[in-house]
Amino acid sequence: MSHVFISYSSKDRKFVESLIVELRNLGVRTWIDIYDIKPGDNWANAIRDALDNADAIVVIISETSLHSEYVQF
Repeated sequence: MSHVFISYSSKDRKFVESLIVELRNLGVRTWIDIYDIKPGDNWANAIRDALDNADAIVVIISETSLHSEYVQF
């Protein structure tokens, strides 16, 4: 199933959660770590798999994301 991978800084979580609600209301299937990585999953593998299978990637650019090692990766 197609999906949009959301990359963001955890400090922007409140904004990202509201964005996801709006996207899902429009019928867009999103993938985000806090909802789609299950307990016990290997974080790095889950991210890699989601990126490999994403139809699109949305990167949330903010002051905090510009300094986030994970967002840069």
